[in-house]
Amino acid sequence: MNHVSSLPSGEIEFRFPRSRRTPSRARASFREQAAVWKVRDEVTEAAELCVGELVANAVVHGRAPAGREVWVRCVVWEGGPLRIEVLDGDGRLPLGAAELPGPEAEGGRGLWLVGALADRWDAETRERAAGKRVWCEFDAACAE
Repeated sequence: MNHVSSLPSGEIEFRFPRSRRTPSRARASFREQAAVWKVRDEVTEAAELCVGELVANAVVHGRAPAGREVWVRCVVWEGGPLRIEVLDGDGRLPLGAAELPGPEAEGGRGLWLVGALADRWDAETRERAAGKRVWCEFDAACAE
């Protein structure tokens, strides 16, 4: 079960258990909210892929104690960017992904994909809680 808490207009947060189904649930939740916000179709498609990749990384690579959730926070500003943040309980920051891994590599494509689709992305440790925040942004997200 996911918990949803609406914050001020243009901002929403989803909390999911760490499970293999979480990336698809996060993508579906984001897609529904993007429609409400009238995010442009091409931005919605790219951002939905990024949500799935960031959440999958949190589920697969995030070494967090049992019971810790994955949080997805989405913020949109009128005429401005869409920001997606994925928070998990593991404080290890992901390695950068400057180049596409070779065809034999078993992983490493998720952050490369995020970097290719989003206008910006980064990762940082959380100030007031254990874990990290990995985020990406898309400029001019909403139709005017």
